[in-house]
Amino acid sequence: MDGTARLELELRTINLALMDLDRSMDACQLFQSHIEQRTDSELFWPAISDSIIINYAKPFGVNRGYSRLPDNWPTFADPDITTLHYRMLRLRDKTVAHSDEEACNITYDV
Repeated sequence: MDGTARLELELRTINLALMDLDRSMDACQLFQSHIEQRTDSELFWPAISDSIIINYAKPFGVNRGYSRLPDNWPTFADPDITTLHYRMLRLRDKTVAHSDEEACNITYDV
């Protein structure tokens, strides 16, 4: 891949990541506005929290497109933000986008 093609790919990757992160931020703002309005809907909270997590995690996950950011991107000065970042990715992988048996902890009384 020549320099121009590589630069185009990197710019496209960054642009797609920004679009995903913007969607996550929009969902966070919607979440916050409904907290302030005291919305009480059993359907709203899981849907909006899933949207936040899925859209946030997209640029950091394995995919078939070219929207995955390089591994050195998720670096934060604040260790609490780093912890939150990896927690969001784990939530996406274990409970939001997949039904991981270990994370869901379902028991049956037969």
